[in-house]
Amino acid sequence: MAEDKHTKGSYRINVAGVTDDGSETQTVLRIDPSTRRLKVTQAALSSSTDSVTIEETNYTTKITESGNYTYVAKAPIGTAQATAGWQAYRIDETSGIIILWADGNDNFDNVVTDLTALSYS
Repeated sequence: MAEDKHTKGSYRINVAGVTDDGSETQTVLRIDPSTRRLKVTQAALSSSTDSVTIEETNYTTKITESGNYTYVAKAPIGTAQATAGWQAYRIDETSGIIILWADGNDNFDNVVTDLTALSYS
């Protein structure tokens, strides 16, 4: 890869990662200087049957902090906390960061009146 020259105000960042795919190439990510958002290029669709779907969903979010744990739950807007319609997880910061899901899954099937009382795995 050619050396990328950085100049003041260019808003370029290099991101390095680890992969087991030897065919992967490094890519320079570019930031729009006016919006400071990541610039992306859309790949061409290969046929008229290809499509791109972008889903944006707003959720109600509940956050509870207790000791080394942060509990986070989200559900469609208007879902009552006593309704089994929430996705919940716990962030454990005891040694590093570990995220565990309520009931061991990411389903929207939890009641979140007390996030600390749910079973996480």
